[in-house]
Amino acid sequence: MTKKVIISDTNIIIFLGAGDVFEKFCLEFDVYITEDVAEEINTGRAARTEAKDIFYRQYTQNRIQILSLSEEQQAFRDELMRRKTKIDRGESSCIAIALDIEESIFATNDTRAIDVASDILGEDHVINCEEILAVLLSRQLIDCDMALAVRTLMNS
Repeated sequence: MTKKVIISDTNIIIFLGAGDVFEKFCLEFDVYITEDVAEEINTGRAARTEAKDIFYRQYTQNRIQILSLSEEQQAFRDELMRRKTKIDRGESSCIAIALDIEESIFATNDTRAIDVASDILGEDHVINCEEILAVLLSRQLIDCDMALAVRTLMNS
């Protein structure tokens, strides 16, 4: 797995936040989000409060980079949203960025975004939370109990 991961889904941040798995993830990989995803985290909606806390712990330690879209990437993001793909601005912006970051992986738990990103980036460049856990387990960065805690949160 590449070391460059673009997170498009705040749920991944929340789920991996269980047991400090997100911290281990950020230490192992180059983690990126777009300004659009950062805006989602900062909107203050109740569901995002936990993501905001988890995110800022890593961001303040320079473990997450926030990327700006070029005009061309913004146009691509907007075109994706116009196509009625039913993916949001954050996911669309991350797909646009992933096209330009060599050997990057697009991370989401949204099935619609997985389908769209797989069509555009290729299945080998799309990953979900379960697959992230499998990678962290295989590298012995987390143990089975930590993975189980995240899976329990994901299924609740």
